[in-house]
Amino acid sequence: MVRSGSVDMALVLGDPSEAEGIIARYIAAFEPRFAVSPNHPLARKGALRLSELEEATIALPLDIRCCLLQLKNYLVAGEVKVRFESVRLTSEAHENFLNRDGVVMVLNDDPSVLPGIDRLILSQAGKSRLRFSVYLCASMNAGQTLHNEFYRVMRKEMAKQGCRSTI
Repeated sequence: MVRSGSVDMALVLGDPSEAEGIIARYIAAFEPRFAVSPNHPLARKGALRLSELEEATIALPLDIRCCLLQLKNYLVAGEVKVRFESVRLTSEAHENFLNRDGVVMVLNDDPSVLPGIDRLILSQAGKSRLRFSVYLCASMNAGQTLHNEFYRVMRKEMAKQGCRSTI
């Protein structure tokens, strides 16, 4: 949307460094968590290493272009084999999926995540964790002052939300 001129700025999940004509500034990184049924074998763990997802069925992330590619690359690097399944966007479909020992990747543990569904949200354990980088992207034609101010505000908000930042 930034490239087409539809918007001047956008928050982008993943590294857009190869996008021509766009200025990208790193803001923070989200560490995804994984929702499972309370009856799932992983539910007893409290936290999981991504290697424990071996042979799991994971719901396709909604942002397929970015999240799925990063998740796949991370799992491939760790030689973890999983299956992905498309799950309809209804509470019933997600509940049925979780009850079949499916795993849903979520970006926080807010109670509004999968509302009304009996599930546990597991954080990642160990040193090597999957993180999704968030960038503020702007067209080179956008005003630098506005870009800098928005960047400052977003960094402050991300910090309040507990997002990891390395800058």
